Amino acid sequence: MDFPKSISDFFDAVLSPVKDRLVTPIGSAFFASWLLFNWEVLYFFIRADGAPSEKISIIKNDMTGWQDGFWLPLLVASLFCITYPAIRNFGNMLWSLSDNNSGRITDIILKKANRLTLEDQEKLLALMEERARAHQEEMSEKDSEVKELKNLVSKLNVAKSRNETTSDENSISSDSNFINFSSNELTSLLRMTEGHHQTKKYIASKLLMDIDELAHKNEITSAEKIIEHVCKEHPEGWIITDIKTPNQNLSVGAVKGVVIKMVHAGLIELVAKSEREKVYLTVETLRFFSELKRNLS
Repeated sequence: MDFPKSISDFFDAVLSPVKDRLVTPIGSAFFASWLLFNWEVLYFFIRADGAPSEKISIIKNDMTGWQDGFWLPLLVASLFCITYPAIRNFGNMLWSLSDNNSGRITDIILKKANRLTLEDQEKLLALMEERARAHQEEMSEKDSEVKELKNLVSKLNVAKSRNETTSDENSISSDSNFINFSSNELTSLLRMTEGHHQTKKYIASKLLMDIDELAHKNEITSAEKIIEHVCKEHPEGWIITDIKTPNQNLSVGAVKGVVIKMVHAGLIELVAKSEREKVYLTVETLRFFSELKRNLS
């Protein structure tokens, strides 16, 4: 015989009738009523200071009695069990009446309401169409204003780029120490070992990169290749194309990304001419090549 199982069966046999009684309406109602009348007893037992034996003694002598402990909870539970079915049936009846008569009430309200005549409906429809047309015309005007503003901004940007280019050209021509390089002179400087090395150091310093850092080498090489292409097309400007380096092939989009970084660093400038963007050496970069040529000569 399994002793733990027999103990479990014994307690199930004892507690099962208790559970059945508590789940009945009278049992649940009596338990709730008892808590209503005797909550102070539970609160005192849980929260009060002192030994459990002292609290039990106080509860027996001063806080319990047949009236609050049994008769009043039983009376309230009995009244609840008697009146609850009637209250529930009355509520169901009201809900059923409301549900059944809702259509009738709606019909009465609609019959008493003033319906729109055919003439009123036509007037309302015409008013809605008129407002829709006015709204559409207002939106068209706004769209035209937006287009005009965009065109104005585009023209201002083009004028600004032209002014910057003219300013750079004037500064180049007015600098007495500046040498007007040809593309052959620039490319020959880049082919020299020392010129190549110094150019790479200059690019790295402008891009705030370390020439000896492995993570920076590819980007510095890409920038150096772009400088080489711009020098070959100097002073006409280089149109961005895809380029090839020893370690990678760069698409036009990737090249454009490197160009933007170089523009921010002041190595090159990007100017829109005849609806095409061209890349030019900045005055600062040309001065670097001028100093480099003077040092190497």
